[in-house]
Amino acid sequence: KFEKKDGTLIDLGDFDPVALGPFPKCHPHFEEHEFLAENGTRAWRKNSQVPSGGPYPVGHPENPEWVAQSNAEALKENEENRFKWAGLQPNFHLLALATLCAFLG
Repeated sequence: KFEKKDGTLIDLGDFDPVALGPFPKCHPHFEEHEFLAENGTRAWRKNSQVPSGGPYPVGHPENPEWVAQSNAEALKENEENRFKWAGLQPNFHLLALATLCAFLG
């Protein structure tokens, strides 16, 4: 089972790399993506076998559509949590560490 960000559990076989991004470490195709071979069959290839500079297929961490979608989700999440504990806690933590270092130093 895989837990999505919203807390729902899905089967690993139902993992959709278009909607959820690259396969997680617990998935059998971790660090792989599906591609269409020259003979017309679908096969799996390691992400490291993609030429640098792209084009990056679906399931690859540097796929432009996934990067854009992931960035939009992160910006939305940061906007929602800006004044909640989840958004303020890292800042308080850094402030406490800086204050402690100033007093000790």
